[in-house]
Amino acid sequence: SDYMDRNRYLRQAQNLLQYANSCHEDHCMAKAHSTLASAYLYTGRLQEAIEEGNQAYQYAVKVKQDPFLEFDCLLILGNAYKQSEQKKKEAFEKYWDASLLAYKIENDSLLAESYSHLSDFYFDIENYDSARSFKLKQYQLLLRHPNDSVPLMRTWMGMASVEFALNLPNEAGEKLREVIRFAEPHQIEVLKDNAFQFFRSHFMAQEDPKGLFALYQRFPEELEHVRQSDTPAYYRIMALVWDAKGPPDSAHRYYQLAMQAQRESNQY
Repeated sequence: SDYMDRNRYLRQAQNLLQYANSCHEDHCMAKAHSTLASAYLYTGRLQEAIEEGNQAYQYAVKVKQDPFLEFDCLLILGNAYKQSEQKKKEAFEKYWDASLLAYKIENDSLLAESYSHLSDFYFDIENYDSARSFKLKQYQLLLRHPNDSVPLMRTWMGMASVEFALNLPNEAGEKLREVIRFAEPHQIEVLKDNAFQFFRSHFMAQEDPKGLFALYQRFPEELEHVRQSDTPAYYRIMALVWDAKGPPDSAHRYYQLAMQAQRESNQY
């Protein structure tokens, strides 16, 4: 179960720290404390995550030849602070420090990662203009290294999410269609499924049956894929569509099926 996995991860991290304490080496201690901080974060123990993250960072700054370790510690601390409503300022500072470090060592990959976290930070506090700005910075950095297009497409999906929040559905839709056009010939099913899920979530949140209907008219095989892989979602889609175009009893039937399927899935 997920509970057992979380606790197993925590125990392994605690054992790693016990081993690190026996070797008294800064790099080893930094890795062990950062691993334990991640485990605490994973199990929802924020205060312990922050304490371990700070200890990891103190050791990491002593390891001059490994700025990547320092960078990872800053992101872990940022992630921990971000989950506390009272620590948003500290979260931003850690993400910003990570971006400054990446810029200092001239590492575009780390800089793009820090911009991704800054974009997510601004998205969470509903500053969507800043979220979009940092997502664009991330995309522009990734364009410098076009050997792997998958991170570019994932960034474009993140941008689409921001643009939906900014009420820019046309711009967001074009980016998702670009992701689908890339994913289909390369047979990257996870990427394509994620793009369709973004589309579906937007139309359902907006209660836009016309948008849903147009999407699945264009890609009928995707509706069949949803029917086979996510039965409750399929029935909710059909209920929304039939609610718009009738007859009313068809929509009501699909709503009932959606609730029944959801109850059955919650039993497992």
